[in-house]
Amino acid sequence: MINSIYSSILNESQKTKKRIENIVAIKKNKLKPNVAISSYEVIGKFGRCRLLYYAPNIDADHPPLFIIPSIINKYYILDLMKGLSFIEHLKNSNIPVYLIDWGEPRAQDCLASIEDHILHWLDWAVKESCLHAKVSTIHLFGQCIGGTFATIYSALRPQRVRSIIALTAPVNFHDDGLLSRWTNQSSINLELINDQWGNVHREFLRESFNMLKPLDRLKKYNTFLSQSWNTKFLDRYLAINHWVDDCISFPGTTYVKYIQDFYQKNLLFKGELKIAEETVKLSNINCPVFVISSKDDHIVPFESAASLLELVSSKRKNLKQINGGHIGILISSKTYENFWAPVESWVKNDGGAL
Repeated sequence: MINSIYSSILNESQKTKKRIENIVAIKKNKLKPNVAISSYEVIGKFGRCRLLYYAPNIDADHPPLFIIPSIINKYYILDLMKGLSFIEHLKNSNIPVYLIDWGEPRAQDCLASIEDHILHWLDWAVKESCLHAKVSTIHLFGQCIGGTFATIYSALRPQRVRSIIALTAPVNFHDDGLLSRWTNQSSINLELINDQWGNVHREFLRESFNMLKPLDRLKKYNTFLSQSWNTKFLDRYLAINHWVDDCISFPGTTYVKYIQDFYQKNLLFKGELKIAEETVKLSNINCPVFVISSKDDHIVPFESAASLLELVSSKRKNLKQINGGHIGILISSKTYENFWAPVESWVKNDGGAL
């Protein structure tokens, strides 16, 4: 028993020594995450946006996938690190990948509207991707707000869309989530924010999301202190934390419309949303639709995302409910079986059976 106690004390002291060394290295900027690991080609630029192409490792006759990330987070959550990259998996599966990188909003982008994002930049990127891939339609994969944009685009330009894969993408904004309740009860003057700030500051957005689960930050730091001796844990922690801190400001004009027309008035779900002079009717969508969402998502509740399937006219529809939070489902140990493999199967079967 004494030997066991001695061994336990020695093991813990070695871990403590390693914790101190790692924390000092982080403070001195000697430990840095290696993120956005997949090689790509920039095949076009429009405004602040870039169109990225990730060539498959081996030329194969698989249809391409076009990725639309959220506009308030950097795209590389989908290409986070070695072994934890959706894009790396697609490349290894020989699926050509195109991605619109929304970029950092410039000062003038405070005037950029949702119409600019969807009917100008996104439309340009989809058309350029189709030309580059020599196809007339393309599979759209949208994450969070990117998934909402994908559904709107598909309703307005269905002739260019082969199928939709919507990951944790809100459609019905009047849900039971705290974000929906806060937004609908808010008396904040959105126009004043737009006038004063232009683009809505990334720090404001980050802290707003943190307040949805205020204790999570304490849990995160507690886990960090406990596990910081573990190199494998630390690599993952630093990569995720870097991405979380590297968020993007929300273009002001788009932010105001997004809160008012989506959250407060729920116009997309009602079929009354107008983009430019066009009314967005999700019933116009008749291509195959695949919705992936989480029952534990506190930002986009499962019902909010799943409601898309009630509104489209598609004959082929698939719904996958998985465990994990809004970000957790992208980086969990079960990401491959829950998310990567089903999307790969969907694309390779051209929107058919999984």
